[in-house]
Amino acid sequence: VFNIAFLTSEEIRKEYRERNDGKDNLVQPNDVFFSVHAFILSLITLTQTFYYKRGADQNVSPITRTLIVCSIIGIVPVLIGISIGTYQWIDLLYYLSYIKLAISLIKYLPQVYLNFRRKSTVGWSIYNILLDFTGGTLSTFQLFLDAYLTDNWSGISGDLVKLGLGFQSIAFDLVFMTQHYILYRNRYDDALIKENTIVDAMTGTSQERERLLENNDINYV
Repeated sequence: VFNIAFLTSEEIRKEYRERNDGKDNLVQPNDVFFSVHAFILSLITLTQTFYYKRGADQNVSPITRTLIVCSIIGIVPVLIGISIGTYQWIDLLYYLSYIKLAISLIKYLPQVYLNFRRKSTVGWSIYNILLDFTGGTLSTFQLFLDAYLTDNWSGISGDLVKLGLGFQSIAFDLVFMTQHYILYRNRYDDALIKENTIVDAMTGTSQERERLLENNDINYV
């Protein structure tokens, strides 16, 4: 919503110029494509949670529910402010963008903690992190490059969330890469192997699993 409105809404562009010395924002079509692409994939993932089998304890936590409700409720005073002239529509977009920044911060933390607790990254792919790191780096570079080429440095201060998302993804990706390639380089997870052995024993395939483990070390990239 933020990127689409910043790129296509004349009202939002006007309000932005009023706050930034008459200069336009730096949102580009590729920013809109990225947002739409991420929304569609997130929607597909959400749909899968209802369709595929999941554990009895896999539910939305009370904390998450509370944060979602509070975020929605927070829209109300902004809308009231818009109706009485205290706020503008661009303020609603900024509010939504701050929620996005907070969600992005929260979503990284569980995996960081899980890797730390297990002292292992077995069963978790590093490739998505490498792609995320590349995207965050290029996104941040694009923002500074656009500001330099257009001599419009207010484009950065006017879109601090994009800058924040870029630095945030880079920082967490560096943490993940440190965990995967330096701290927990041993890809052998005793707890995971024990769990698999129990499952295989229940299905009658434990001997085959044991032979495979003897001949091949587990070494996921």
